[in-house]
Amino acid sequence: MSYVTVTAGFNASGENTKLLLSTAWLFKLATHRVLSYAKSMPVLPASKIAWKNTFRRLAYEVIPNRRYADSVAVLVMGIYESCRRVGVDFREVGAGELADVSAEREGVSAEKHNPKECGRGVGNGIRLQP
Repeated sequence: MSYVTVTAGFNASGENTKLLLSTAWLFKLATHRVLSYAKSMPVLPASKIAWKNTFRRLAYEVIPNRRYADSVAVLVMGIYESCRRVGVDFREVGAGELADVSAEREGVSAEKHNPKECGRGVGNGIRLQP
């Protein structure tokens, strides 16, 4: 699978910057909370709708926006599916290892994996499938 990276300028200042950073921080916090809870569950949901219904309330406690809460559930579901495809135990994966699991799924060795190419961090590009 190949990707095209699009780099776009992004400027924010004042109150907008505070809102963006706090939203990103809350999204990250909600993701870690849902990931931790999902790891403790003996049986995980089978469909995307079930993932959203199961984890929405937990994510909503952290980030009070339904769209973001649902996105957190879908993100954690994607982490689970990536681990399953690669053959890694979902319950053993730490937050710092998620980029390596994603890279392995895409056929990139962990040594060659560059998180900046995956749209991480401020000012990085957005990956689009051709």
